[in-house]
Amino acid sequence: MYGFDLREALEVLAVRRAAERADATGLATTVEPLEGRLRWLLQQIDEPGTLWEEHRQLHEAIAAHDADAAAAAALSHVRHYRDVAMRMLFGG
Repeated sequence: MYGFDLREALEVLAVRRAAERADATGLATTVEPLEGRLRWLLQQIDEPGTLWEEHRQLHEAIAAHDADAAAAAALSHVRHYRDVAMRMLFGG
């Protein structure tokens, strides 16, 4: 699925840049417009604990300005949800 390839590239780049440039004000300003979408997404998955843990790891890496850890966490997160989407769409 090409959409997930694009997500990998964009999300890894985005969290890498966020980790390099993050401050408390910018993190809050960036997340607020996404809050509704994130709530909707949480309702669509059957493993919210895993999602929260992955997002916690992303947040910690960004807050620590650890671009490599943030990029690795983002890549893992996108790949995990690609697998979830494949199971939902095609079974297995």
